[in-house]
Amino acid sequence: MIVSMLPHAIMRKYTELNERGFMKTTLKRLLPLMILTMSITTATARDTPEMYPLNDVLNSPAAKGKLDPDIKLYFGNQAHSQVTEKIGNWTVSRRTNKIGKSNKEACDWVLIGVLYELQQKARHYGANAVIDIKSELNSKERSSDTEYMCSSGGVASRVTMKGRLVKLIKQSP
Repeated sequence: MIVSMLPHAIMRKYTELNERGFMKTTLKRLLPLMILTMSITTATARDTPEMYPLNDVLNSPAAKGKLDPDIKLYFGNQAHSQVTEKIGNWTVSRRTNKIGKSNKEACDWVLIGVLYELQQKARHYGANAVIDIKSELNSKERSSDTEYMCSSGGVASRVTMKGRLVKLIKQSP
């Protein structure tokens, strides 16, 4: 119906293209390319969850320069002093690009940012610690005293951490 409404010159050109088989030839050439593109996109879009050691990150110069030693971080079931006030739970999720970085380097970098934000929230709400910090990926939690979970894809890495903001009894040094 729409084709019959086209001006005569365009209609003639449309007919010539079809007579030469232009559309069929183009589709035959593009179909393998489209399939290849879709398979590459799918392969690079995957997220691979991996576990990395916390100590490597927490003892790094980048973490020591960014994280606040006055707001303590306790992972998993690590022992801490008595809780005097429960302020609330907080979840932070961040991504970073992996350009020029290995999965571990990107994951360590984004973890520092996540922990920094948890500390900022603790400071904002008057907490002096974040306890029970757990990794989360796709709504599945993973609690560990020594490792964190990071998801890496083709171009980005993501870390999500949940923790409880609290006030702890200050222990004397």
